[in-house]
Amino acid sequence: SLDLRVRSRWRAGFRLAWRLARGVMGAIGQLHLPLDTARVRTRMVALDGAREGRADARGVVRSYVGTDDVFQVFVYGVARTPSGPRMSVAIPLPGGHLAGLLRLEVSNDGAEVALTSRRASRDDPVGVWFVTRLGSLRLPLEETLCFWSANAPRAPTFAQPGAAMVALHEQRLFGCVVVEHEYSFRPLTG
Repeated sequence: SLDLRVRSRWRAGFRLAWRLARGVMGAIGQLHLPLDTARVRTRMVALDGAREGRADARGVVRSYVGTDDVFQVFVYGVARTPSGPRMSVAIPLPGGHLAGLLRLEVSNDGAEVALTSRRASRDDPVGVWFVTRLGSLRLPLEETLCFWSANAPRAPTFAQPGAAMVALHEQRLFGCVVVEHEYSFRPLTG
């Protein structure tokens, strides 16, 4: 389990829209992203690969410390594509689920690791879709998550005491930045 500190910076118009939509997402119990800062407990759950379809699949449950309200629940694993392995993420929602396929990028010096749904080329199979029993729809969403060791020189300064890792998570809609989340991860003890 991990203690996750989040600081979110919403762009002006999107902040107002999220303020209105956040209550709906809280009622659904999914993608209940913070407006500003939050402390979140992250639990990893082993899944039955035979039932899930990917032998390496893991479940993640994130809930707010203090209220236990669900922040988000998702499943991730590795998808084999002609372009190489990609991180595959599924987020259940009413009527279907969000599916994300993200490419792994590592900086030349190995100090930064990124996962992104931004296409490197037209043939790159990464992206975000809403999937139902009837089919799937590619969404105009992109996200990039960059991870660093908490003490790395280029790491964001949002590390909590005892943090092992920090991250910056940028989310875009139609190419425009909607929000940037800064994360600080610390192993939970006891």
